[in-house]
Amino acid sequence: KYARARHVWVTLEQRDNQAVVTVRDDGVGFEVNDVGAGHHGLTGMRVRVEAHAGRLSMASGPAQGTRIRAELPTRSDAGTA
Repeated sequence: KYARARHVWVTLEQRDNQAVVTVRDDGVGFEVNDVGAGHHGLTGMRVRVEAHAGRLSMASGPAQGTRIRAELPTRSDAGTA
């Protein structure tokens, strides 16, 4: 919506005991260090992923597009059910 992307790529992979979801676009990008102020959706995604013992990473920059990657455990013994 805000990215003004022409293309979006979504991948889902199973790696060891993790599900890895990557969303990448060719949009306008943003300054990753500014996430928090005005980026409520991204902040909410991080909170939800971390609540399930996962990790969220972001790579972006002005005019560089964006890559968001969520790594979530697939085994119930990862600390959460």
